[in-house]
Amino acid sequence: MILFSVPEGVNDITQVAANANWVTEKTLGAAHVFVLTSDASFAFTEAVGAALPAGFSALEGRRL
Repeated sequence: MILFSVPEGVNDITQVAANANWVTEKTLGAAHVFVLTSDASFAFTEAVGAALPAGFSALEGRRL
């Protein structure tokens, strides 16, 4: 799963900095690609962050 998010306070998914369509094409179906609004990104972080063990970095995928 690859998640893109728009800048904080923006809820227009066309404002994403990267080309999610290009990434979708290049992964050849090996990944699900999503663009999240700012509000959805914060909600996702709160939900997933609460489930991660202390000292785990969601960005780096390993324990700190």
